[in-house]
Amino acid sequence: MKSALLSIGLVMALAFAGAPAYSQNTAKPAAAAKEAKPGSVVAEAVKDIPFITDKKPNPKAKFYVYLMSASWCAACNVEMPHVVEEYREMAKKRVEIIYVNGDHTPEAAIAFMKKYKADFPCILTSSPDAAKLPGYSLHSNFPWAIVVNDKGEVLDSARADKVFNNWHKTTGIRAPKKRK
Repeated sequence: MKSALLSIGLVMALAFAGAPAYSQNTAKPAAAAKEAKPGSVVAEAVKDIPFITDKKPNPKAKFYVYLMSASWCAACNVEMPHVVEEYREMAKKRVEIIYVNGDHTPEAAIAFMKKYKADFPCILTSSPDAAKLPGYSLHSNFPWAIVVNDKGEVLDSARADKVFNNWHKTTGIRAPKKRK
C-alpha cells in the first residue's frame, strides 16, 4: 500500500511538473524576461562605494579600467597626461576608468588629479572599499591597470602603458593612439 501511494504521488508530481504555476503576474513574457535580466556586476558593486571625487562610475560602461598610480610615483607622473587624454576618447565608447590612488590621503590624491585635470572616480588603495571592485587586486608596481568587462571578468592586467597599447586586442574597441 505504501509503495502504491508513493508511486501515485510520484506520477502526480511528474504530471504537474510541466503545468504552469498560478501567478498573479500579468506582465507579458518578453517584458518579464527583460526585467529579470541582470545588470552590470561592476556597476552594481560600485554603486555604494564612497569615492573621494564627486564623479561616479558610468553604470552603463562595457569595460572598466582600474588604474593604480600615485603622486609620488615618477612613472605615474609621466603616464597620467596620456591617460587623461585617452580617457576623453574612451569614455565615448562606454569605457570607465576607476582611479585607485596609492597616496596616503584623499587630499594628495585629489591634488594629483587636479594637476593633470583627471576627471574619473577615485578611491584610495588603502580603502577597504577598493576590494569591492570585481576583478581588482592591488599591485605594488605603479602605474598598473586592470581591465575588466561589465561582468567583472579580468581581460588584461599589466603596466598601464602596456594595457593602453593592447587596448584593441583586449576589448575590440579602436585603441587610443599608440605610444612608446
